[in-house]
Amino acid sequence: MSKGKPHHVRIRRFRVNTRPKVRSRRRAEWGAALLVVGLVLLSVFVVRSIPRGKLHWPALTLPIPGVLRVEQVRIEGAPPELEKRLLDSVAHIRPEEWGLFGPKAARERLRTSFPCLREISAQRNWFSKRLTFTVAIHKAVARLAGRSNAWLSETGEAFDAPPGLFDEARTWPTVEVGASPSEVRRALGPVLYVMSKDGALPARLARMSWKGDDGWVARLEDGLELEWGDLQWTDQKLARLREVLSDASKKLGAGFSVDLRYFEEGKILVRPGPAKARPSAPAPAVKVGH
Repeated sequence: MSKGKPHHVRIRRFRVNTRPKVRSRRRAEWGAALLVVGLVLLSVFVVRSIPRGKLHWPALTLPIPGVLRVEQVRIEGAPPELEKRLLDSVAHIRPEEWGLFGPKAARERLRTSFPCLREISAQRNWFSKRLTFTVAIHKAVARLAGRSNAWLSETGEAFDAPPGLFDEARTWPTVEVGASPSEVRRALGPVLYVMSKDGALPARLARMSWKGDDGWVARLEDGLELEWGDLQWTDQKLARLREVLSDASKKLGAGFSVDLRYFEEGKILVRPGPAKARPSAPAPAVKVGH
C-alpha cells in the first residue's frame, strides 16, 4: 500500500420519516399518558382539599371530572337470561361512582358472583362514556348429583349456574363424583365431552359414577352399564365398544354389562347382568381382545 495522505471516508446521513400511522399512535400514547398524569394530580389535589373527617368513598367520587363517568354499561357474549342478571348486579353503581378503577373492581365482582363465567373482560370507551363487559360462559357437559344448578364443564370445572342458563328440555347426564380426587374430576370433563358426541355410544349417557378403586361406571339410557375404569384410552375404548356389543348380543342376548377396566391389558369382558365390584379373580365372561 502506498504511503501518502490518509483516506477520509465521507459518511452520508439519511433522514427517515416516521410513517403517519406510527406518528398518530405515538401522539395517542403521549396524550393518554398526559391524561393519566393530569388525573392523578387532580385526584391528589381533591383528596388534599377534603377535610380528614369527611374523607370517604362518596366524597372521593363526587368531585371526579366527567371524563371518568360511565353513562352506559353493556354485556356482550351472554344469553339474554344471564345478560339481565349481570346488568342488574352493577345497576346500583351511579355514573359518577365508577372512577378510574371501578371497571376492574366490577369485573372481579362479576367473576366471583357468577361462577358460570369462564372469561370476562372490560373495555371502556372514554369518549362515549360506555363500559362493555365481554363474557364467555363454561360449556356444560353434565349435571353434578346432589347439588341444584351445579354443572361440570368440558374442561372439568365444577360450577354453579343460574336456573335456565342451559337447555332444561335436554336430558343431561348426571355425574356422581363421590370422593374422587380433584385431578380425576378435572380429567372427567374432557372425557364426558367426547362420550356425549352423537354416535360415540350406542345410547345417550345417563349417569357416570365414581366407584373408588374400580374407577368410573357409566350407565346409558337404554340400561347398559359400562365399567369404564380409569379415564385413559377413551377414543380406543369407544372405537372397540360397538364391535364388542354386536358380538355380545349374539352370544348373550339382552341384559349384560361391559367391563373395560382391563383394557390396557388387552381385554374387554362382557358379563350377564349389571356391573359388579371388581372380583379378586375375573368372573367367567366373554373375553374380547382389543
